Amino acid sequence: MTATRPTQDHAPRQAWLRAFLVALGALLVLRALLLWQSHLVGLTPWLIPGEILAAVVLTLGRAWLRGWLIIAAAGSLAGLCYYAAGEHLHTHASLFRLAHTWQAADTNFLSATLATPAILFLPVYAAVAFTALWQLRRWQPAARPGRRLLMMLALLAACAVTVHSPTHPGNNPLVASLIQLPGAVWRSLPREVEPDLAAGMGESDLRFFVREDRNTQSGERSNILMIMIEGMSAAYLPSVADHHGLAPEIRLPRLDRYLQDSGYRIYRNFLSLQRQTHRGTYPLLCGDYPRIITAVPKMIVAKDKKMNLSCLPAILADHGYRTSYLQAAPLEFMSKNRFMPLAGFQHLRGRNAFEEQGIPVTGWGPSDADFLAASKAYLVEQAHGENPWFVTLLNVGTHHPFRAEPEGNEQARRQQAFRDMSKAVQDFLAGLDEDGLLDDTWVILTTDEAGGFRRQGERELVLDHNFGMLAVRPPHPDWLASMAGPDAITAQIDIPVTLVDLLDTEGGGNMIGRSLLVAPQRPRGLLFGDTYRARSYFLLEDGRLLDCDETLMRCSQWRFEPDRLFGTLQADTEAEVLMMDIEDRMAVAADASIIRGLGMRDADRYRTAPMEISADHPYRGGQPLSLAAGDRIRLSMSGGSQRHDGGPGAGQLQIEFTDAGSGRTLATRRLDIEGSLSSNASLLLEVNHTPASAAMTLHWRPKRPGNTLWLSRLEVTVEQTETE
Repeated sequence: MTATRPTQDHAPRQAWLRAFLVALGALLVLRALLLWQSHLVGLTPWLIPGEILAAVVLTLGRAWLRGWLIIAAAGSLAGLCYYAAGEHLHTHASLFRLAHTWQAADTNFLSATLATPAILFLPVYAAVAFTALWQLRRWQPAARPGRRLLMMLALLAACAVTVHSPTHPGNNPLVASLIQLPGAVWRSLPREVEPDLAAGMGESDLRFFVREDRNTQSGERSNILMIMIEGMSAAYLPSVADHHGLAPEIRLPRLDRYLQDSGYRIYRNFLSLQRQTHRGTYPLLCGDYPRIITAVPKMIVAKDKKMNLSCLPAILADHGYRTSYLQAAPLEFMSKNRFMPLAGFQHLRGRNAFEEQGIPVTGWGPSDADFLAASKAYLVEQAHGENPWFVTLLNVGTHHPFRAEPEGNEQARRQQAFRDMSKAVQDFLAGLDEDGLLDDTWVILTTDEAGGFRRQGERELVLDHNFGMLAVRPPHPDWLASMAGPDAITAQIDIPVTLVDLLDTEGGGNMIGRSLLVAPQRPRGLLFGDTYRARSYFLLEDGRLLDCDETLMRCSQWRFEPDRLFGTLQADTEAEVLMMDIEDRMAVAADASIIRGLGMRDADRYRTAPMEISADHPYRGGQPLSLAAGDRIRLSMSGGSQRHDGGPGAGQLQIEFTDAGSGRTLATRRLDIEGSLSSNASLLLEVNHTPASAAMTLHWRPKRPGNTLWLSRLEVTVEQTETE
């Protein structure tokens, strides 16, 4: 009997099936290696669909595997993709964002990140990928590559619009990178506002732009020490974890007990507003939202445009404080060396400075113990000055790749790194106390970003990676009685507002947030995101949360108990209508993407972020407008005056334009406002023939105490004089 040869119709199908099985087998091997590297769950059925999809994509794309150079390059890129995915999964429990690739190219990042035993996975990944691709070339399809390309693109497009997030751990790293590619370049371009959010489609919800403080001028001039712990979550403190009913893998009982015994108030519902250090540090210093979608961070935009910001360090420096920023890592990474002076820091120290002092430095920088010991010596120097000081510290020992022992187990190194940090911080604070350096000092212990926490034996939930940490100790223990309680929902923007609230100043009027020195007077909304998971969140303090993808179009609603935010989140399956519609979500997100105080300006138009103006906090525009003689400025506003209980208020708005150089008044107008405002005001500026640069200031004079002015929209347009 002779064997039956496959017909011509069956041969392509058999070749396709062989190629698919080879691709799927290789992808399953790569997935197993990925799980081994990341120490996540085993190969469970919910991972299989992502690998099947990737196998189909590779099978369709095998027509382009011609020549060993192409295959070698593709295998190397695939190996690098899987290695990066494994490190990101281990550290952040998500795949990487392609839009962050520019950071990965930084030499400081590469030298520190590659100094880990996990680097041995890289050649293994590359070898498996190269072998599979070399085999796939054996079954080249018939012609018609255009048809296969269209099929691949259609498959990837369908994946992009159906997956919960491109960085979900269940996705295949190769497919996840491909579906992110179209938006990666767009998201890496710096801009002052997000035009893709369709600003103006809806009216901003002013609950997300609340400013609350004491409205009193105490003239407090205590020293301020702010310590940012890299990647810290309050879930690591047993008292907070127990409050929420959580069981994280990392527990720091010694630090928890020390803070409680030493008079610190630990806030148990503290929100970190975004991932990555520069995205989280910005709201801590400037009282402004970070961008909640993955775009160029405001810190980088401000640095590139050399914007002088009215941030906390600048305000304190204007009131005689000596302001210093010390971090263990290189200042050049994320451009801290260029942004921090713009924010108002007068003195900077980074890894190079500590290395010059003879302090041992490896990877990102000195150990936490060495860094804090050097910082203590710096604070001793500051204590000899006459003026108060504001010093901000940022460690690096709890940043990947976690330099702590034991070397062979990355998860164990992570846990040990946090225990080492706990001891170093406790010794540092106790030493300062013993030397009397904290006798007249506000101490704020917080985090640049919440690195996320792993639940023992449980899968992660929404907001696990926004669970920040805040512990505050005022100079006088009796002040705690008048501060917000430990169960209040707090966020990074509340810290600078609190510290400005201590001063005898009307500065910081462009900030948003709620001072910890007052009890909450009205419920507010909070806007925040997780760039690693491509998620954006809208939270209302009455117990509702929207979890959206970064298009803001696909959302799910959650409910929680306000005093146990992170421990009571439940999917709200009974909600028939989401708490915010798509137009309102996009309007709020677009307005929040504007750098507060500076606004957004094009050739002849200036637009501010939504704001609340009070008698104590005027608005001072940060971007002067260029004017010529005879030009007119048209103001378009919407909003109104309100009491704190939400009823209509009344008062007088004074609009003033001054020459940014000489300070000379160019034009002024007063508007009496009662209740809602719907007004278009045109101002004719009488300026010299020499062009002027006009800066805008808005003052509010309420008719009754507590009446404030809300402006959901304020646009200033220059109407140029027509010449004959």
